[in-house]
Amino acid sequence: AEMAAANVIGKPEQQAMGNGGGNRLAELLDDKQGLLVKQTMRGCLQECMGCEAKSEFKIGPMEHSWIFDEYKASEMAMNQPEFLYALEESSCLCRLCWRDGRPFNMEVSEGSEKGGPMLLQFIKPCSFPLNMSIPTKDGSIDCPCCCFLPKLSTSSADGTPLENESAYICDINIAVPKLQYSEKGQPIYTLKPETCCGGCCIAC
Repeated sequence: AEMAAANVIGKPEQQAMGNGGGNRLAELLDDKQGLLVKQTMRGCLQECMGCEAKSEFKIGPMEHSWIFDEYKASEMAMNQPEFLYALEESSCLCRLCWRDGRPFNMEVSEGSEKGGPMLLQFIKPCSFPLNMSIPTKDGSIDCPCCCFLPKLSTSSADGTPLENESAYICDINIAVPKLQYSEKGQPIYTLKPETCCGGCCIAC
């Protein structure tokens, strides 16, 4: 069975990023077939104590031939040198009190470590989480949220909006999460897990 289903609405356009890091980013991505985003162990001890840490990522090249068992990255893929770095900037209070809906700004810079020239920014406003947990005497009940869902927009290094957005959407099948990518307000594709019962439930 497939891991997930993608509803393709159109082909993404080439984004014009101006001079705010966009030209350099285009050069770095020019010969890449794909990207492997690796989350680091930053803040692991902090999270073991129940405190959400900033998310940190290192990004390297990825090729289809480096994938095995349909979705796993091979050792060759993991050993490729990273050329991009991303670090979440968010409020400690929001990470502690509103973990899954917290706002953040994630800056993507050149190089494998912090401190390189900034190329791109991902911006997430404050939102509801995908699900809320209602405590009961026998445990808890998870209910999906259907408004103010998480979304992420992109801007260039100088803050110019790139007019694209990735956002969770809500429809009649509220138990199935769906992530939609749009450009200039037009949906390009939608990602969702494999479903059953006429699309009402995630397949077991």
